[in-house]
Amino acid sequence: MKLPQKFLDRMKMLLGDEFNSFINSYSKQPIKSFFINNNKINDSDFLKNCNWKIKKNYPGWQLMEDIKIGKTVEHHAGMIYMQELSAMMPVTFLPLNENDLVLDMCSAPGGKSIQIANRLKNGFLISNEIIKSRANILESNIERMGLKNVCITNNSPIELEKFFKGIFDAIVVDAPCSGEGMFRKDDNAIANWSSENVQTCADRQLEILESANKMLKNGGYILYSTCTFSVEENEGVVMKFCERHDYNIIKLDYTLASRGVKLNNVNTDYALRFYPHKFDGEGQFVCLMQKNEVSDQYIKINNRLRNLNEFKSEFNIFKKFCESNLKNYQDLIENCIFNKGIIYYTINKEVAQSGVRLINCGCIVGEIINNRFEPHHNFITCFGNLFKKSIDLNEEQANKFIKGETLDCDLDGFVVVKYKDVVLGFGKSKGVLKNKYPKALRNL
Repeated sequence: MKLPQKFLDRMKMLLGDEFNSFINSYSKQPIKSFFINNNKINDSDFLKNCNWKIKKNYPGWQLMEDIKIGKTVEHHAGMIYMQELSAMMPVTFLPLNENDLVLDMCSAPGGKSIQIANRLKNGFLISNEIIKSRANILESNIERMGLKNVCITNNSPIELEKFFKGIFDAIVVDAPCSGEGMFRKDDNAIANWSSENVQTCADRQLEILESANKMLKNGGYILYSTCTFSVEENEGVVMKFCERHDYNIIKLDYTLASRGVKLNNVNTDYALRFYPHKFDGEGQFVCLMQKNEVSDQYIKINNRLRNLNEFKSEFNIFKKFCESNLKNYQDLIENCIFNKGIIYYTINKEVAQSGVRLINCGCIVGEIINNRFEPHHNFITCFGNLFKKSIDLNEEQANKFIKGETLDCDLDGFVVVKYKDVVLGFGKSKGVLKNKYPKALRNL
């Protein structure tokens, strides 16, 4: 691995006596790690049935054998999310109440959003990604996790601030950066690095924070993180932002992290830096700031999405499906909205109807086609446990199911498919289960 000389010179100045240990860490293979999605399964139930060689490595779990996790049934069922350990750390420092309204501004591929959503029992998360292709990846990951308290949007920070003013309890800015912390895993990050790009990233990061400030309520928190080491993109951005606005930087502590670099009279040393020679991850900077400014509060509503019960025919079709197939459905049906033939579920209609560019406002329930209701896979990942009929597969059967194969089934009608009592997908049965697992998700 050939690292840019200018990068090496900067890191030597930054790390001093630790520089050689830092460079030696690049000769080691990155570890593979994951966290358990408690929306689908709790830690003890997962570990009780787990046959992999793993060990606890805070804040996640480290794989001790070579497994293609993306092909496993556990992955397909949304029990776990693969993420490197240092990328899991920032959200562990974010103070959250279970009913908070939170914005994750730069969300894809979705690891931090999943961590946040798991902590919001009665709250709501807007998970935003500006690049459409990455927003689609984000949607797929949120869908697999069965999270219905997440609204996925595809907007720039400046677009978002037009719709939301001073309403969020917390905003996460995991900012696009020069990616120095990814050099061990990503050759493209090395090839694209330059000191000029570092400064370009720093300018963009400050702009994103400016938008975040307008959307955060007084007393709310901004969690700022990057996967880079440059002072310009980390402490430098925080310093400039705090010189413009009234924020307290909250002092963070963690044994295996280094303190941030002190700049001017701003407490940037209250932030933390995670280095690969000290922590079993790639690299991360994290800073927590609390707002002391009063902002106007409003959500711009355009009412383009209407309640499902305003459409009598479609409402009755869906209600009939629910009566036939679900054990209970009152909360579900009361929180459904309807747009262009598609039924959505959302627990925050204000946000869903704000006019932001929506990818998914909570859960895609299904479509009304030729006077019948066709359920969406997202509906099953979120509400599969409400269905009257289900089967629990063994590992061999589950692997066949995620390949799209048919299975013998003595139940009739819509049947939810589970693995280890966790919802995996669904099918329609009449002696044989017709597989409804999405073709784009199937193992080949």
